Amino acid sequence: MKNIIYILAGLFILIAEIAVTNKFPIFGATPDLLLVYIVILSRNTDAKSNFIVAAALGFIKDILIGLRFGANIIIFCAVAFVIRFTKDKIFEYRYLYASVMIALGTIIQVSVQAGVSQIFFSSVSFSAFMILLAKKAILNCIFGLLIYEPACNAFEKI
Repeated sequence: MKNIIYILAGLFILIAEIAVTNKFPIFGATPDLLLVYIVILSRNTDAKSNFIVAAALGFIKDILIGLRFGANIIIFCAVAFVIRFTKDKIFEYRYLYASVMIALGTIIQVSVQAGVSQIFFSSVSFSAFMILLAKKAILNCIFGLLIYEPACNAFEKI
């Protein structure tokens, strides 16, 4: 039952991301709220439900956006795995941990998307890759830190 609640919350976040944040880029990049949600979810739930929700939300995002099918499933599952693996190995100062994990998730996301673009579409220059990585990491960290504390409190109540 918790997984359904997590997936529905993620679906709501995805719809908000598609309807609002993708329409208003900030410095040429848009924050990925669903990635931030997966990072916060990975910190607050067990591994099994984390992977189920990450795969389901990746599948739903792939269907709704429709650019590179399967890329979001790979991204979200990889982020969930890395965060679950490093959860016990990193000193957990609340906001520093969230910033590092969101930045790490953004690095995984941008790297997979650049790799898929390199294979199927056109090549991506290293400088464009690094600029996009920096912009998205900063935006995701800002939005992530804004919602981190309320989201952790909400997960504790579920």
